[in-house]
Amino acid sequence: ALSLDGGRSLPPPGSLSRESIRTASAVMRAWARRRSPLVVERLILRINEERAGGNRHARLRTAHYNSLLEAWCRCTALSAESKSSVGERNGVEPGAALRRAAQIMDEMESRGDEGGDGDIGDGINDDGASAAAPNARSYNILLKALVKSSEGEGESGSLRIAEELLRRAQSRGAVNVRSYNLLLSELSRRGEAERAEALLRDMQRRFLSAESGDDAIHDEFPTRGAAVAVVVAPDVNTYNQVIAAWSKSGARDAARRAQAVFDEFFANATSTNSTTTTSKVVRPDAETFHTLMGCWHRSGEGGTAARRRIEDLFDLMVDSYESGNADAKPDVAAINTVLSALTRNVGGGSADAVLEKVRHIFDRSNNEYGVRPDTLTYNLVLKATAAARDPDAVEQAMDILYEMEGRALPSRNAAGGDDAVEDDTSCVPDAFTYTTVIDILSKSDVPRKGRRAESVLGRMEALAREMPPPGRYRARGASSSSSSANPLAPAPTAQVYNALLNCWASSSPRERGPAARRAEATLKRMEACAVAGNDDARPNVRSYNTVLKCLSRCGGGGGGGNGPGETNRGRRSPARRALALLDRMERTGRSAGPPERRRLGSDVGAEGASGISGSAEEGHGGGVAAAAAAVVVVPDAYSYTTVIHAFARSAEPNKALQAQKVLLRMVESYGRGNDAARPNAYAFNACLNACAFTSSPRERMDAFLIAVSTVLLLQKFDVQPDSTTYGTFLRICSRLIPADDDLRRQSLVRVIFGRCAAEGQVSDMVMEQLAFAADPDVYEELIGRRVGEGARLEQLPSEWRRNVKGRRRAPR
Repeated sequence: ALSLDGGRSLPPPGSLSRESIRTASAVMRAWARRRSPLVVERLILRINEERAGGNRHARLRTAHYNSLLEAWCRCTALSAESKSSVGERNGVEPGAALRRAAQIMDEMESRGDEGGDGDIGDGINDDGASAAAPNARSYNILLKALVKSSEGEGESGSLRIAEELLRRAQSRGAVNVRSYNLLLSELSRRGEAERAEALLRDMQRRFLSAESGDDAIHDEFPTRGAAVAVVVAPDVNTYNQVIAAWSKSGARDAARRAQAVFDEFFANATSTNSTTTTSKVVRPDAETFHTLMGCWHRSGEGGTAARRRIEDLFDLMVDSYESGNADAKPDVAAINTVLSALTRNVGGGSADAVLEKVRHIFDRSNNEYGVRPDTLTYNLVLKATAAARDPDAVEQAMDILYEMEGRALPSRNAAGGDDAVEDDTSCVPDAFTYTTVIDILSKSDVPRKGRRAESVLGRMEALAREMPPPGRYRARGASSSSSSANPLAPAPTAQVYNALLNCWASSSPRERGPAARRAEATLKRMEACAVAGNDDARPNVRSYNTVLKCLSRCGGGGGGGNGPGETNRGRRSPARRALALLDRMERTGRSAGPPERRRLGSDVGAEGASGISGSAEEGHGGGVAAAAAAVVVVPDAYSYTTVIHAFARSAEPNKALQAQKVLLRMVESYGRGNDAARPNAYAFNACLNACAFTSSPRERMDAFLIAVSTVLLLQKFDVQPDSTTYGTFLRICSRLIPADDDLRRQSLVRVIFGRCAAEGQVSDMVMEQLAFAADPDVYEELIGRRVGEGARLEQLPSEWRRNVKGRRRAPR
């Protein structure tokens, strides 16, 4: 009977049955949901025709016009991608939809004020103001559309119109708590906290006036006083929106203002006098608590003060829940907020206490509140575990990882069967998870920790392969054979690889040789990822520096750093390999453009000045030639200093000269504009250390001259010598100046120690080296005590040690 085929099958006006008229409302709602306002208008037109044709059952009501409003307002919420297609299909231009909805509302208000018959745009008739006047739902439909249309804009006209529309609804008594909350949600999204709180106060004022029977509120609208007296009490969502508005406002006192709103809310909820005859008491729910906790977490308050506030709020939340407020049951958002506050800047002596609290909250959340931890929850527990350095940290971290993987991929742990299982995507381990687990391994003393860290990386890659695409189920025991990747599946990033490299760098002394080669292999793997277009895994300067650190820690002779049973034949020393890697970094930096994104040039795999081999065994040869698209960065001061350390710790011939050459390359790189390579005291001290540990008698004089020239270069760059500089040079005097030239040695010792004391750099290391370098008489002359009397640093004049930064001992 309501066919829309242009009238060919429609019965004549006035002949529709009562049942067909009743069906019209449901049909209108269905077309409104399909964003077809023109169809709804034609249906309204048909009912008016029925009324004009004498059908006494045909009568348009507010519900019909609400469907029309909803249809037009739904068109305003179309996404940018679907606007053109829907508009073309329904003949509706989304940009005009909101204006049309506002026009319909104006006409509904007008006819409601005047009474009698009238038009509602485009010939749509309404035969009774009382039957078609706007109600609260009418205003809420338009309010929602206005709020949505203002998203992404600044102080838009839509938001101002929404505020005016709410005032119009108030004047007619056609308002409910949703009307306020719709406007509050947009003010909250924008962080308009002052306006949001003002709206809450207005709402409270109107409610209290209505509760008390005060006529003052009626005087605002004398022609409709009775209609205004609608009791609209704030609900929990009202308070939540105002607290959220303060949380997003960015105001300096946002947390305190939000806390004041909460305190008022909580006091009203717990007061014995808060119960009224017209409304029930509303109490804070889980969202109230975790929104306020998040506000404190983002506040500018001191870390300790904010953390205590959050802990107190969480305790209050638990007390409220245990006192019967089921809506305040702690949820995962609250758990994560309190854990995040506890683990912020965690470290030092408080780390163990923080870990104990974190574990207590984590256990209670699961056992008592039934909260299923998500990825963030597990990661925060891992963060606390890493900071506390618990002796069992490795096993605890691995247990957490196993639990996350088991929930993310239950089929991995299933014994078999035909039951279908769905992966829990809320707790999929991410890059932070695996990075933190590997970091915990790196800080531990467990044997073969590098190998264990590699196995953790392997688990990450296996999980990515086994996770099915989103929304698919897998039979227990079945593997994923789909070629489409799951976007939630974890993929190794540069941070994960860097954590693995750092784990190799922290290996025990007897494992350092093999660890260095594994680190070089890991770097090659990162470069291969970069070649394949994986930007997230591209090595950065930290990656290269960590490999250099691995090589510098190997020490040894010409084939130093080899593992048990390995031969030195055909292998370069760790120092030479470090120099080769540095040479490659320099070469790629010179051939690239701006420092931020540099691409390896076509000569990357070529034999460099340091003699990079093309064999895979050397770690950076043949595979590098294929890395023409890999992003790298130029070496920084740490890169050069680490290579200098590699030579200082090696048994390379002429290592002092080699160390100075690297230092001069650092100076040259800085001179070419590489600000990150600015020479510093650490670099000069490393070069002096290479001189001090020169053992060959034939090289000692050259090493001494190199040390002198290094000090002169240090002065040229206006680098302030520190206690390590002076202590190392005293060691140079004792080791490199021949015994038969003692007069020159003692003269130099007097000068060095005099300058050291004048600059306030006398440390334990300086005193140790002075005892080796100075004759007993010279020592007593400088210190005022004999060598054997054990002069302590605290007994020396305070001005001699005023600038010492920590107690540094001699390099070993």
